[in-house]
Amino acid sequence: MRYPHRITIQTKNTGKTSTGVPDDTPVVVLDGIYARVSVITGREKWVPEASEQSNDVTVICRYRTGITEAMQIKHGDSIYQITAIIPDERNTELRCICKRYQDRG
Repeated sequence: MRYPHRITIQTKNTGKTSTGVPDDTPVVVLDGIYARVSVITGREKWVPEASEQSNDVTVICRYRTGITEAMQIKHGDSIYQITAIIPDERNTELRCICKRYQDRG
């Protein structure tokens, strides 16, 4: 199967709640997109008193407009921040390079 996974494209909410507190819940832009999600590399960065692990992931889906680096991708329970968007030369597929961070410790 070319696109075996289902993903959701989200953007950050820029509004405020009724009490005036910034609302940082994600807003769904596109839901149920068929895609292929695969891990590129894994890295660990040690900072004082904590360790942060980041995974580079590539998400490939059919070409569509309107997706930007300010958005994020949800796949299952994982959230990936888009760092680069690379369309193919015929505008048939879109490759999103993403990062997923996991805090430990």
